[in-house]
Amino acid sequence: DKKLFAIIRHDVEFSVDRAYKMAILDKKKGIKSSFFFQVKSNAYNLASEKNIKLIKEINNMGHYLGLHLYISHIKEKDWENLYKEINYQKQIFRYSLGIFPDRFSFHRPPRWVLENRSDKILGLINTYGKSFFEFSDNPTKIKYYADSKHIFSYGNPLESSDYKRFQILIHPDEWTEVGFDKYQNFRILEKENNLEFMNTLNSETKVYEYPKNIKE
Repeated sequence: DKKLFAIIRHDVEFSVDRAYKMAILDKKKGIKSSFFFQVKSNAYNLASEKNIKLIKEINNMGHYLGLHLYISHIKEKDWENLYKEINYQKQIFRYSLGIFPDRFSFHRPPRWVLENRSDKILGLINTYGKSFFEFSDNPTKIKYYADSKHIFSYGNPLESSDYKRFQILIHPDEWTEVGFDKYQNFRILEKENNLEFMNTLNSETKVYEYPKNIKE
């Protein structure tokens, strides 16, 4: 029934490793999710050999890949430059991974971009389009769930609901297998990323030594 759907979306903002682990969990549950990656992230390099391998493995699991579009530098209602930015970032995505994205999600979208109700923008599926996202404080047809800031501000997807259509945004960066509150979670994420950087220093230089108190 085309009137029934559940879209599972993962915006990857800080950790490709966590995205990969979540992709494994989704696959075990028989879920095909959409994973959206940034090309302008200070936290990870989309084009590193390690990340290319992990992202392609996510794709090979049957999941979909998309662009997590960074637009914080675009002035309000400047659609001309926003369109240029979409084209620019999707080309970076394409040449980094050898995969052309067919969908995108806005990163921290301001209200003015959500007012565009098009299901596709410049040939890419818009996850905030009218068929997937109801632009309303009180939606009646499509329920949107999101775990931003480590909390479900729009309701808990595990609770019962009368809605038949959902979009559920789960950030892989927000969770670990152990749990933790938002502060502890990000401290653990900080340690994970620090360790990855130290591993890079160790493999790419001849002078770096691990601190004696580091435990991998």
